[in-house]
Amino acid sequence: MKVQTKPSDVEQWLAALGLPQADRDYKPGHQRVLDLIAALETQGHIFHRPRLRIRVAGTNGKGSTSHFLAAGLQANGLKVALYTSPHILHFHERMCIDGRCISNQTLMELMAAVMPLALEIGTSYFETATVLALLYFSQNHVDVEILEAGVGAKLDATTAVVADVALLTPIALDHQAWLGETIEAITRDKAHVFDGCVIPISAAQTKDVLDVLKTSTADIQYAEAFQAPLQMYGEHQQCNAGLALAAMRA
Repeated sequence: MKVQTKPSDVEQWLAALGLPQADRDYKPGHQRVLDLIAALETQGHIFHRPRLRIRVAGTNGKGSTSHFLAAGLQANGLKVALYTSPHILHFHERMCIDGRCISNQTLMELMAAVMPLALEIGTSYFETATVLALLYFSQNHVDVEILEAGVGAKLDATTAVVADVALLTPIALDHQAWLGETIEAITRDKAHVFDGCVIPISAAQTKDVLDVLKTSTADIQYAEAFQAPLQMYGEHQQCNAGLALAAMRA
């Protein structure tokens, strides 16, 4: 499918991909993402690898952990890119640099380059958003990219590109239609977040999850809960902050 005219706004572009709805939008596999990146490179777009790329997968706390980590690294003087999902009000929230969301003008310019190719290749909403984010971050020469996974890790769009650090938040039952009906199956999928990463770190996990992770070839570090008070409510945030702190220290 080729797009002959340029839509007037971001939502029109996105509508061409269909409405994202969790499992329905999920297309397992890396090849479409890699094909889209290759097609863009053929047209002259450059995907610079940052000094550090960090993946975040798991079930609970991915977003909070990613935001904690981005804020901490930014406070240490690094230019930090953050890719998260889903958005609350606007698509632009998914891709931020140093706490600022992508501008509408910049996003439209990127979409004009990416969307016709995405529609030809057949990338999903999430896959297309991932490539948009990677291109945006590359154009701005960030120091660090933090990529929050969508569904699982093994065949998620965010694991199509190499990374240096991988974080695993607490695992529970989710996306069973794609990842499996049991905690063990889901853990095996999400443990692939560690693939190729030099620094693998996990939050505290239940025994069922730990039993699976022990079979992993990765020498996984386990983060302790953050002990100081936080301005965010919920005891679970101590776990998320602890994982982010462990990543910063590593």
